[in-house]
Amino acid sequence: MDRRHFHTATAIALLIALACALLSLGDTASAYDYVADGGFESDIGDWRSSKSELSIVDASDVTPAEGAHSARVAPNYTPASLYPPGFTIGPGDYTFSARVRRSTAGTGIALQWALGGADASPLVEAGGGVDEWILVSTDVTVTDWAVLHLYIRFAGTAGDVFYADDVRFEGAAPVTPPPSASPTLAASATTAAMMTGTPSATFTTTPTPTATAIPIGPALRNAGFEEVAADGAPAGWAHFGGDLSAATLPAHSGGGAARFDSATASTKWLYQAVTVDPDAGYEFAAWLFDADDHVASAFLRVSWYASDDGSGVSIGSADSVTRIDAPREDYQRLTTGGVAAPATARSAKLRVMLAPASAARTAIYVDDASFGPAPVLPTPAAETTAPPLAVDQGVGEAAPPGISAVLGANSRPRAATTAPSIGTDLRSASRVLINEVMYDPDGATSDSDGEWVELYNAGAVPVDLGGWTLSDSASGDVLPQVTILQDATLVVAASNSFRGAYPWFNGRAVVLGGRIGNALGNDGDRLVLRDSSDAVADAISWGTDTSVFAPAIADVPAGHSIERRTAGSDTDQASDWIDNDRPSPGLVSAVAAGKSQRLNSGTQPRIIAAGGGSWFGVWAPWIVAAVAPTALAGFASARLLRLAAQRLRRRP
Repeated sequence: MDRRHFHTATAIALLIALACALLSLGDTASAYDYVADGGFESDIGDWRSSKSELSIVDASDVTPAEGAHSARVAPNYTPASLYPPGFTIGPGDYTFSARVRRSTAGTGIALQWALGGADASPLVEAGGGVDEWILVSTDVTVTDWAVLHLYIRFAGTAGDVFYADDVRFEGAAPVTPPPSASPTLAASATTAAMMTGTPSATFTTTPTPTATAIPIGPALRNAGFEEVAADGAPAGWAHFGGDLSAATLPAHSGGGAARFDSATASTKWLYQAVTVDPDAGYEFAAWLFDADDHVASAFLRVSWYASDDGSGVSIGSADSVTRIDAPREDYQRLTTGGVAAPATARSAKLRVMLAPASAARTAIYVDDASFGPAPVLPTPAAETTAPPLAVDQGVGEAAPPGISAVLGANSRPRAATTAPSIGTDLRSASRVLINEVMYDPDGATSDSDGEWVELYNAGAVPVDLGGWTLSDSASGDVLPQVTILQDATLVVAASNSFRGAYPWFNGRAVVLGGRIGNALGNDGDRLVLRDSSDAVADAISWGTDTSVFAPAIADVPAGHSIERRTAGSDTDQASDWIDNDRPSPGLVSAVAAGKSQRLNSGTQPRIIAAGGGSWFGVWAPWIVAAVAPTALAGFASARLLRLAAQRLRRRP
């Protein structure tokens, strides 16, 4: 090797070694983990679980994913959650990951996160099989200072056992938030028993409004019910009737929720007053949990006032578009949708209403409320004229309407229609599309009650579905007055068995009277969605039915669904659709470059299966860093050997 080649090789080797060293340093600097004891090597500590028994186990129970211990979660009923305390987070890009393990096939495990009192993120499901550790991960982008809450969600049946280990939330190291942007950290909440159908024996039977003065402002205070006042109630909230207290379980997110108890048959509510602008549009939403059949109805109400502080006589009100009128196993989100404040309104009281079925002791839980500007619904809900229920001590304000039937019970059969002609029928201006269909839930001869259809609003504005129809080849159903927001989904389910089949589902659903149309055909059928003017919004056909698509969407096995390849993409062809072997109501799909991703509200989860990921991306810098000095030493050795040989030849 001549001198020129030696110098060139040496320079290249040094540059490679320097680049790898810088790359490795960069990775190390950015990998700050915000989760304390995500490996569960200490005692339970600050980790909590809802609706389940949490314990720390060693290899005598199950071999940990890393270290010497892991967390064991035995749900009392599901969905259940495992979560650490919330922590302050600043703007940036982060990765939330965990290793999870299931003991029974058919159970679900997923990651979820929430910022402050906002709605929780979509579920990021873990794949894999039974009795193996699975790495599940999702990227999280934070745009402002907030308190972040992390959850590992479990769905299964009684007796299932789940494990978690190596939980991480990694990103840039924390910095001190500016004083103006510093969030309010969660206060410690009082301990309350989980709702099991028999509420606590501590009640206030005399309906007395709370006397604590609550500041009035344009924003909802303590929306996540994490702050606790000196009297043990959620700070910022008052109540009329019943007894209001803070609870740690069950919580929809974070470490706290509001518990509202009743021991009389009269209607009662918890509330907070806010200032509003006249003629502006607002939306009030909250998550409610009712696991007791002594609750006749629970819903939201916004009452408008001409005063600046919510005092005086109400000048109008708007209720949530749906209600909870039957026990559920988990939280349900209620919303008023976009409603307009009257022209003379200056303030509003945001109420969570509880109408008991009797004087028996009962309770509901409330969490993650929100109130803010929103576009007004295209067609506001009609005012109800139902007779009022009894209210505590004759409060001079309109009481909530009577209990509604199951949403969709007003649906009526629609006469059989001829096959729609997509090319000639009037097309709807709305861009609400059929996005996913479960027409053969289990392959049984009578499985119509397990059918469901997911609708997706690909348009730019909310759409009121009141008066719309969803039909198969024989008959149809009229949809109730419910609004589907832009870039959002709504599931139309044949029966309430949908909740049992998908316990992790946290979206919006309409329940019909036991079937969709005349029951969807497993071998072939069609679906036609028409707006209130009878214009076709969307239509599809599958299997042997070629009335819409020819060829039709290919028939899929029992338990599979058909789903749009990309949500919102519609070319009126069967090629728009794929076979989904893991039905995903409430989550939309985008398939690009052969890789499927589940999307919702702009979040793009990243799922890594067991043993997945690229080993090259992890080990390449270290391999090359080791090879470069070796190569340098080799070149140097060759040079030294050549010099030594030359000297030996010169010796006499």
